[in-house]
Amino acid sequence: MSGSPLVATVGNFDGLHIGHRALLERVLEARDSELPEAACAVISFYPHPAQVLREEKPRLYLTSLRKKFQLLDKIGVDALILLRFDHALSSMDAKTFMEKYLIGQFNVEYLILGSDTSFGKGRKKSPDELAAAFKAFGRKAEVVPVVRYGSRKVGSGWIRDCILEGDLDAASRMLGRPYSVVGRVVRGAGVGRRSLVPTANIAFGRHLMPPKGVYAGFVKRNDNLHNAVINLGLRPTLGGGDTVLEAHVTDCKDFECRGEIVEAYFLKWLREEIKFDSLDALRAQIAKDIELADGVCARYRRDLDI
Repeated sequence: MSGSPLVATVGNFDGLHIGHRALLERVLEARDSELPEAACAVISFYPHPAQVLREEKPRLYLTSLRKKFQLLDKIGVDALILLRFDHALSSMDAKTFMEKYLIGQFNVEYLILGSDTSFGKGRKKSPDELAAAFKAFGRKAEVVPVVRYGSRKVGSGWIRDCILEGDLDAASRMLGRPYSVVGRVVRGAGVGRRSLVPTANIAFGRHLMPPKGVYAGFVKRNDNLHNAVINLGLRPTLGGGDTVLEAHVTDCKDFECRGEIVEAYFLKWLREEIKFDSLDALRAQIAKDIELADGVCARYRRDLDI
C-alpha cells in the first residue's frame, strides 16, 4: 500500500455498527468506481480521544483492536491506520490535519465522511465543512447519509446504553451481529470442572459488559462456533469473589482451550445469577440452562454470519 493513493474515512469506529458499515461500503464503492488503483483505509485514533481530552479512566470499548482488524478485513478494507491521539494532535486544526496526515503522509485522494464525523481542534467543523475543506486541496470528498434504527440515528453511544441496560436485541440489530467480547482463556479455580461442568474462564479486559447473569451464547474458537451457557458474575454458590466471565460449551465434550484467544457472543439473557442451597440444586439448574441455551443457539444459527 506504500505510496498508493487512498480512498479513506476517518473516525473511531467503536463497535463497527451498521452505520459504520454503510460508510465503509461507500468507501469500497468509491474506490471501485473512481480510483480502482487505490487502496481503501480507515484512519483512526488510539487511545480514544475522550480518554485523553476528558482524562477518563481507561475507556471500556465495544470492539477490541483484534476484533476491529478482523471485521475490517472481512468487509474488504485494506488497512486500519492508527494515529496516536495526544494533546498535540487534539490541538491541530482540521486543515493542518488534512495537510499533514491525510494528504502529506497518507496520500488520501478521496475522503468519505460519516454524517457525524468531526476532527480538528474543538471539533468545530461539520462533515459538510470538512468535505468542502478537503475539496479545496483539489481532491474528492463526500458525506454519507445517516443510518437509522427506527426513528433514531445509529451510534456507538446508543449501543453502549443498550448493552449496559441488557437490551441485547437492539444492540445486536444496530451492530449487525450479536455483541461479543474477545479474550484469552485463563486458569480458573477448577471447581466447575471437578464438581459441576467444565468452563472456559475468559479474561474480558476493558470490554464493556452487559448486566450480570446467565446467558445463552456462542464461543468462537478459531473458525468454529460452539453453543454455550455463559455466566457473567460472582459465582455466589461457589463462594463469590471478583466478577468472572465463564462459558460452558455444550456441544463439544472435550473442549479444552486454556491459553487461547476465544470470542464469547451474548445472544439472550436467561436468568439472574443466584446463590443455590447446594451443588445438586445448581447442577439441576445448569441442566435447564443448557437446554434453553441450545434452543436459542439453534434459532440464531439459521441466519447468522459471524
